[in-house]
Amino acid sequence: MQVTFYTKAGCPLCEEAEELLDEARDHLPLEIEKLDILRDDALFQRYRYRVPVIRVGNTDVLELKFTLDELLRVLSK
Repeated sequence: MQVTFYTKAGCPLCEEAEELLDEARDHLPLEIEKLDILRDDALFQRYRYRVPVIRVGNTDVLELKFTLDELLRVLSK
């Protein structure tokens, strides 16, 4: 499954989310594209107050703070 992970440097919630994504890989086959919103003005405008954001296909499925159980639930659909 292809997952896009929107993040930014210095974001503690983003660091937690990245750890959860690594844990989720133990349960599901994931291909994760990590995008730093600070490198793209359009992404920054869209996600500046929402990171971390997990996107599957064309849908943002999780943002800000979430648990491993929540992550696995949305990625298992």
